[in-house]
Amino acid sequence: MTLEDRLVAAAELWAEARDRSLARLSTMVVNDGNFFVRLARPSATTTTATLEKFARFLIEPENWPDAGVPQEITDFAHIIGVRRREAEPSPDREADAIGSDLSSTAALVEDGAGSPSAACPPAAREGSPIGGEAAE
Repeated sequence: MTLEDRLVAAAELWAEARDRSLARLSTMVVNDGNFFVRLARPSATTTTATLEKFARFLIEPENWPDAGVPQEITDFAHIIGVRRREAEPSPDREADAIGSDLSSTAALVEDGAGSPSAACPPAAREGSPIGGEAAE
């Protein structure tokens, strides 16, 4: 089975599950409603980038009813080399990361290594953008 055959099979699964056409899927993913018509021609191929676009779309749960991605889609995406995107960090985890950055900066200031004179080149301390010369 070629990669194009696998793409068509995956697309047909999505179309059936969403009660949509292949033309609708291809319009959503690659802005070309005739993509699958052309792909059906003898010896037609597609690019790796296009396969990846479809795999990225199809692997995401929000693109399936009840967020249920069929195993065939997961297999297709795996063959193409695409994985489901990672969940965004929660605001609490983001705050923890920022807090740890701030505490390490505070430690630098306490030991003197974080002072402006140690961290900034002379031109920046003098308020000029480049080489100590003021902009007019």
